[in-house]
Amino acid sequence: MRRLSRDLRPFYLKFLHRWLPIGSRLAKMHQDDATCPTCHMYHEDHIHFVTCEHSSRTTWMQASIDGLDALLKTHLTDPDLRALIVNGIHV
Repeated sequence: MRRLSRDLRPFYLKFLHRWLPIGSRLAKMHQDDATCPTCHMYHEDHIHFVTCEHSSRTTWMQASIDGLDALLKTHLTDPDLRALIVNGIHV
């Protein structure tokens, strides 16, 4: 986490612990609508958050995966392990 920029640390920490204020979490906190604010088609939960097919989400997700891959390369992560991690995210 220390290698992430200060701006991204809170986001990834909240994402990993499922604390992001996404639709399903907001609905539990008394917001009526849990619909995805990006595609407006589905109930937004953590799975939909990373699988939403709206162009802005797919662009963001690909940039995040590319950043992770670059970080793994910098740390000399075994290529097979790196491929397993990066390809596993796409599943």
